[in-house]
Amino acid sequence: MYYNSTGSYNTALGSKEGQYNLSATSSVLIGSQAGQGTTAYYASQYVTAVGAEALKVVTTGSNDNTAFGYQAGAAVTSGARNLLLGF
Repeated sequence: MYYNSTGSYNTALGSKEGQYNLSATSSVLIGSQAGQGTTAYYASQYVTAVGAEALKVVTTGSNDNTAFGYQAGAAVTSGARNLLLGF
């Protein structure tokens, strides 16, 4: 959560997790590049991503998503309220 400057109640563990999220709130990102986003930056809330590259290219509007497993939801950009399971 390198660029997160206004978010609160977040947990992040890994390399580049939530890197481009500017204002995540109540999110859990665990694993390398989990919820990383794109260089366009984004603001999504209530995201849970556990696993390497889970929700990797998530963008603004991708609220209330839960992804477990390697690359689970890695291509999701703007979908909301999803449960995604990877391998």
